[in-house]
Amino acid sequence: MSATPSTLVMQSCPFVGREGERDAWRERCLESVRLWASERGYAYHLAGDELFERNPSWLNEKLMGRGPIKSDVARLMWAQEALERYERVLWLDADVLIFTPEHFNPLALCSNPARALFGRERWVQPHAKGLRYGWRTFSNLCNAMCAFERGSPVLPFYLYASLDMIRRVDPEHIAPQMIGPKLLTALGNLTTLPSTHLLGSASPHLLADLARGEGEALSYLIKERERSPQEQSAALNLCASLEGVKSYCGARITPELILSAIKRLLQT
Repeated sequence: MSATPSTLVMQSCPFVGREGERDAWRERCLESVRLWASERGYAYHLAGDELFERNPSWLNEKLMGRGPIKSDVARLMWAQEALERYERVLWLDADVLIFTPEHFNPLALCSNPARALFGRERWVQPHAKGLRYGWRTFSNLCNAMCAFERGSPVLPFYLYASLDMIRRVDPEHIAPQMIGPKLLTALGNLTTLPSTHLLGSASPHLLADLARGEGEALSYLIKERERSPQEQSAALNLCASLEGVKSYCGARITPELILSAIKRLLQT
């Protein structure tokens, strides 16, 4: 009888069991995580909308129509539940592509005093004053990837803070990233939250350049990476919320464009 794996990789995506209703690019992302987890000997589970059943009923009612924020909390509830069986858990958003699996090992960084790890995205966009001023990179904590080991002091506090914020906030002023990057970045400015650049984040400008194989945003990011060779990304959050958004070059972010970007990443 084989032993239970000590690590669980968790994801959630709509239409579980109805793969034909998911975009091909999202299937490629999910497949990259499934294969990576299998090669590492980790347990893997993909949830559907039943993920939200872990949330308190009052929260789901208050966040009606706000699936991403409901997921921000539900993944923490799930992680807390799973740690009763597993020694560590890793959450990855469904739009994360692992493009160099041999270099993607975030759980090796999780054994720290916080027993937790978050992604630290690199977001590339034109300068606020316009492209003639060049490009900027924003580096923020994010929960597109988060890992916790059993006994982590961070997980229960993060969950408490998330529930308390949602309980207190005016429903008319709920910001899309209030429980994810906004809360984590605020906490990270006050205390130490371990993070890694192993997971990057694709802005619309970067996605368009990746699909073409060249461009100013891509060149800028490559130069930024060369300045910090020890902080290379091995996975990329393709940011499903960008579909329909236009990049600086006028390209609209479509499923076909994202799939082209994925193919380029996996080739190079």
